[in-house]
Amino acid sequence: MSKKISIPGIIDPHVHFRTPGAEYKEDYRSGSAAALAGGVTYVLDMPNTNPATTTEADLDWKIRETEKIAGNYSSSERSESRSAIFVGISRQARAVNSLKFGFNFGATNNNLEEIKKVEDKIASIKVYFGSSTGNLLVNDLKIIEKMMQETTKVITVHAEDEELIQKNTKKYEGQADPKIHSLIRNPETAASAVEKLLNLVRKTNHPVYFCHISTKDEVELIKKAKAEGLPVYAEVTPHHLFLDESAYDKWGNFVKVNPPIRSKDHVKALWDAIDAGIIDCLGSDHAPHLPEEKKQGYWQAPSGIPGVETLLPLILNAVNEGKLTMEKLIELTSTNASRIFGLDNAGAETIVDMNEIWEVNAKDLHSKCGWSPYEGMGLKGRVISI
Repeated sequence: MSKKISIPGIIDPHVHFRTPGAEYKEDYRSGSAAALAGGVTYVLDMPNTNPATTTEADLDWKIRETEKIAGNYSSSERSESRSAIFVGISRQARAVNSLKFGFNFGATNNNLEEIKKVEDKIASIKVYFGSSTGNLLVNDLKIIEKMMQETTKVITVHAEDEELIQKNTKKYEGQADPKIHSLIRNPETAASAVEKLLNLVRKTNHPVYFCHISTKDEVELIKKAKAEGLPVYAEVTPHHLFLDESAYDKWGNFVKVNPPIRSKDHVKALWDAIDAGIIDCLGSDHAPHLPEEKKQGYWQAPSGIPGVETLLPLILNAVNEGKLTMEKLIELTSTNASRIFGLDNAGAETIVDMNEIWEVNAKDLHSKCGWSPYEGMGLKGRVISI
């Protein structure tokens, strides 16, 4: 028997839709289709594109692109395909006409004036304190402190210590096992970065949102900071909740991601942090790459895992397993993100069937990348409509 319920539209504050510069592996249409099929009604796109979103002109281009896509479908396009989930509606037409976009603006070592010009247009300022896909590294604490002093928007941070990453990279040069990724970017690199950035928050009282925390040490540091009353927030991803280092054995470089997947004790610490109210948001960190890219050797394969379409189904299954309540799910996927980033998602809703049992199959997903690390996983709970 079905058990259909309505929940607020899902907000995913962390997606990489690869536009501009890498539309061959995702674009606004395919990314939107994946989001809507997963019950997501609002996304915040990340700035590490090509070119990166670091100037007002680059941001305005993205805004125009997302605005003009909606409505650019002929009547034949709207009816030519039948969505497996949203019956009778073109997948992509439904997606771009229903999905709301917000943008995280990229910080560099010298674009503070550009940031000031766009604060009323963006959801956050994104700082890459550790290197990742793209070239937006900002690991000078003085620059970040000045940014905190002279801007008002929440700063979202990729918190890994670049100095430690480079040190560990030299240590593992010549090795090619994908498992070294979790050693190069070990838990110390994450905790060190969080600690340094929290010290800046103590000095400036500027709000900081820590993306994709993945270790028990980060949890403890953020727990302490929250107890001090500091304006700090924490996000966790599905791949850090539902995958651990054993996934390398099956998936190899396909589960190479920054920060990396961790051991089971770190996974448990993240679930405990959700239960304790330390985690504020779930973000998919949807970062698609094509299989041929992921099949390269360790040092060549890019980091990133697709996840916007499977974020909610995985959490619905967790609710059914008793790992969290539906009330907590709504906080993590809607209420908190709306409050932290000042988003208006009023009226958006997602309809789910908590009793539907199904299996993740990549051929049914909408991302251009065409694969999922959850392939074959049986889930209970599915998105029915938005």
